[in-house]
Amino acid sequence: MSLTCSGIGSPIVAYLGPIASYSQQAALQAFGEDVWQLKPVDTIQDIFVEVQSQCATWGVVPLENSANGAVDLTLNGLADYNRSYVNIQVGGDTYVPVNHYLLGHHSPTVPSATSQSSKAQELPIDSFQHIQKVYSHPQALGQCSKFLDKYLKNAQRLEVSSTSKAAAIVSNDTTGKVAAISSELASKAFKLDVLAKSIQDQDDNTTRFLIISRNDTLPAKSPTQFNANCQCSGGQKTYKGFLSFTVSRESSRALTQGLSAFAESDISIIGIHSRPGRVLPFQYIYLVEFEVRNSGNGDRRIGALMERIGSVTQDHRWLGGWQACHESTGDSH
Repeated sequence: MSLTCSGIGSPIVAYLGPIASYSQQAALQAFGEDVWQLKPVDTIQDIFVEVQSQCATWGVVPLENSANGAVDLTLNGLADYNRSYVNIQVGGDTYVPVNHYLLGHHSPTVPSATSQSSKAQELPIDSFQHIQKVYSHPQALGQCSKFLDKYLKNAQRLEVSSTSKAAAIVSNDTTGKVAAISSELASKAFKLDVLAKSIQDQDDNTTRFLIISRNDTLPAKSPTQFNANCQCSGGQKTYKGFLSFTVSRESSRALTQGLSAFAESDISIIGIHSRPGRVLPFQYIYLVEFEVRNSGNGDRRIGALMERIGSVTQDHRWLGGWQACHESTGDSH
């Protein structure tokens, strides 16, 4: 991929576009536009490339959704099979509530959306019979599976790179036979009709995004908006971190020993993901997220963890860390 950069150190934040995506909402929530220039890119891989190549100072990547699980493309970037992103580290996270809308063009034979209930379960079935294709990001399609199975079971489900990309595709098709699962913001940005509101399977649907940067540009504690307006619960420091490791397939205890290193260092594991290592068949890269509470001696405990991990694994890599905060409102997100 060939990139033209505006200059090293430019205050640019890369996110998964086009405009009006949930990723843009995450970038706005984390950084705002007063100081930072928000730059939409085409794929999650492009975000990693932009940050590694210093075309962007920060990147915002979706990690996991509360209803549909982890985002494999982000895990692939963190696993970094080909060592393409060796300088990238995680420096924070932010959470975005996800409220999916079905967007498209009204059939001329059905009433306008203003006369219909906002609850998907109460919408008449015949209002969707003109829709033959539904576009969205695979995560969004999964998060709305109950609605799709009930009202659009015969419509083809087509995966695209983002929910806003889906809205852009549908905006260019005026046949009325296609629809997108996207956001309310996208309905306004792309001038689409709202066919149904809040169609996600779970009302508390939330996506968590990671903030990534090069470890030689800004430190993880850099005062960005995502940690400037928060405070640590009870005055206690809580630290989150990521690391990855691989283990030998020849040792039956290697993975157990690797994971035991966290307990031995008094560090809590809060998430584990595995990705194929792509070197030997069925050898995996393990991505572990951990948390250190009451971290007055956190540096010593993390140092002990890394030393222990290094002694029982084939390969390991520090992927960054940050002080985890609670919003002033008391929301842990």
